[in-house]
Amino acid sequence: MTTPYVHTYSPREEKRRQEQCYYFPLEAHKGPFWHIEYTGFTDIGSLRQINEDGAISDPREGIFVVADGFGGSASYDPSYFLNSFFQSYFELHPQPPALPLPSQDRALTPQQIESTRAALNEALRTSNQHCIELARENLMYKGAGVTMAALAIRPYHAHWAHVGDCRVYRWSNNRLQRLTQDHTLTNELFKYYSSIFKNNSSPSSENEPFWKDSHNSVLKYRNVIVQGVGIKEDLEPDFGYAALQSGDLYILCSDGFFDSIPDAHLALSLAENKPLDQTCRELKQRALELQSRGKTDNITLLMVHVLSTCASEQTLQGFKKDQEDSLF
Repeated sequence: MTTPYVHTYSPREEKRRQEQCYYFPLEAHKGPFWHIEYTGFTDIGSLRQINEDGAISDPREGIFVVADGFGGSASYDPSYFLNSFFQSYFELHPQPPALPLPSQDRALTPQQIESTRAALNEALRTSNQHCIELARENLMYKGAGVTMAALAIRPYHAHWAHVGDCRVYRWSNNRLQRLTQDHTLTNELFKYYSSIFKNNSSPSSENEPFWKDSHNSVLKYRNVIVQGVGIKEDLEPDFGYAALQSGDLYILCSDGFFDSIPDAHLALSLAENKPLDQTCRELKQRALELQSRGKTDNITLLMVHVLSTCASEQTLQGFKKDQEDSLF
């Protein structure tokens, strides 16, 4: 039996690698509209020399973003585009009222949906334009880009947007749901072949060999990004939203995470219902262990847990009491 190869680093190399890893310590934010806790990490991974992942968050404003640089002779530093995204979003995103609305006014209007979507869209397009301009100025960035996933917590609802293969999940009522579809060539080819078979995932005996060959051949294109910041001028992000519910857990991650942690394993970990920071640390350790067996990508994860919402009058009364206590 052969002993698996384990790469070792000099103390100087290891220090430089650790400087590119960051852990988001567990934090909680309680405001008039939501009470959330969040944590996460970005890690260089087992074998990479540079961390091209990044994450940024503002729990007070309810915005969380994960990014992953790719391609070119020198990939982008995602932090530049994360800051660009934040600046553009805060310039455009609709400010909530000072206190929660009466229960009869809590229905989400088309205008509210569009205003949040427009802010997310413009933030992504601004980052896209900056990315394209950098590539024009410096040829070393030609072919490089950034994939992004963003979560915006708004009064009574959560909105998300993404380009590329960074993902958004939701854990709700003991069920894991992937809210985004990867913008990869593999996904596009699967859609194409599904249309051939009229969306029948159980092919008949006469086309089964072709289906199996097609399925196996397109998997090798899963890392080919067809939508991403910096790929083309006409960026087409995907958007979605859902009612904000107490107990829901939103997960944003780069492909390095979900390539290491399958959805089924993620669901099993979340079903154990451990404290959020403990779950996050265990998922990180598990991802790094699996990477040591052949995976090499950077890993980034953000976990946003909705503890309560202003849909609960008890939550609102508690917030008002906290405000009164802070005056004395």
